Amino acid sequence: MDAHLTPKHAVTILLPTKREAANLRWLCGALHEELDPHVRELEILVVDTPTGDGSEELCAELGARYVGDPTLGFADALRRGFQEATHDIIVTMDADGSHHPLYIRWMLYEIDDVDLVICSRYVGRGGQEATAFRYVTSLILNQWVGTVCSMPIRDLSGGFKMYRRSVLETINLDSTGFEIQCEIAINTYGNGFRLREIPFCYHPRLEGRSKAAVVKYGLAFLFGSMRLRRYRNSREFCDYDERAYKSRIPMQQWWQRTRYRKMIERMIPEGVTIDVGCGSGRIMLGWPKVIGIDVNKSVLRYLRQDERRAIEADGSKLPVLSESVDRLYCAEVVEHLQDPGPMLDELVRVMKPGAQLMITTPNYGSIIWPSLEWLYELLLPPATGHKHHTRYKAATLVEALSSRGLTLLHKTTMLNAILIMHFEKPGRSDSSDG
Repeated sequence: MDAHLTPKHAVTILLPTKREAANLRWLCGALHEELDPHVRELEILVVDTPTGDGSEELCAELGARYVGDPTLGFADALRRGFQEATHDIIVTMDADGSHHPLYIRWMLYEIDDVDLVICSRYVGRGGQEATAFRYVTSLILNQWVGTVCSMPIRDLSGGFKMYRRSVLETINLDSTGFEIQCEIAINTYGNGFRLREIPFCYHPRLEGRSKAAVVKYGLAFLFGSMRLRRYRNSREFCDYDERAYKSRIPMQQWWQRTRYRKMIERMIPEGVTIDVGCGSGRIMLGWPKVIGIDVNKSVLRYLRQDERRAIEADGSKLPVLSESVDRLYCAEVVEHLQDPGPMLDELVRVMKPGAQLMITTPNYGSIIWPSLEWLYELLLPPATGHKHHTRYKAATLVEALSSRGLTLLHKTTMLNAILIMHFEKPGRSDSSDG
């Protein structure tokens, strides 16, 4: 296996420490033994909360880079290390010997295909040599956060990870304690990056005592999970629309699937089809030839994981040739724009003669949607990404598109709350399935 691991990567090993001098000598030696033949360059970066235990002097002796700051807690030490790291592949691990350096070689096999590799205690062949109390509390914490945040990652709290620098330059980290490990994993997933878990076995530390107070650790995870849940349920998360379509909440699932069904019944993707403001919606995920356009980089990264055609662009400046599109979808986008006129102009511009447009937006000509909106804002005050600037009624939307030369083919609503309108550009269509 190792014969195929060519030394192409330059790697920084980031070790956040506090009173770990007794373990550093073994760890630095083991890192060089395991990795020197398999990496192009190796940097060992120790970010320490100084205690006078000789860590700084030992790092100088061992050739490790030392950064000491008495104000750093665990989360701050990680953030400081991410800033200080020299190389584009960064590994975080415990400095107490509980994470064996051999696993880093295994992570190197995976990092070419993904953006974050997590050494996991909870996938097949993984495990931990720990007391029953530590095993149970760790398992409960991970299952709690995973359930609350609806995450497919099994080992969210683990700190043995390999990152691409691009991940760390993108995600925002606000945690102040050990819960930062969950925040890193969830934010990486939420930003559309590719993750993979590989099995590893955790072992007790070599020397010294753990600095993690169990009660404090558990409370940090509890409150941190509530904050991360708000992000998980926001439109900024890469799979927001996909989750809504598959929601375990019956009303949300019905709402999403009914809207999709009403659109598809009137107009299926055919020929050159574009979904403007696509998100991770069913049109994109259910019809692989559809081209998606969105401004959300997280969504685009997520869609491109399986090579879907997804383009970053503003709807008012579509990177598409005039009269080149057969089918256009625009589902609940225009209401978020202060001036949707330029976007409507663009939709009409790219449509071939005979091309069709399916557009949906909340119906402000009925009391139903304003009542739902009021209730939503009452229950979820932040409502990030849900603010509506333009409020269409059926007549005003028909006028907006008819004045641009489109012909209304059909209009319907969903509970009289969502307008679903099907338009055509006059002329002959030459669309074909391609």
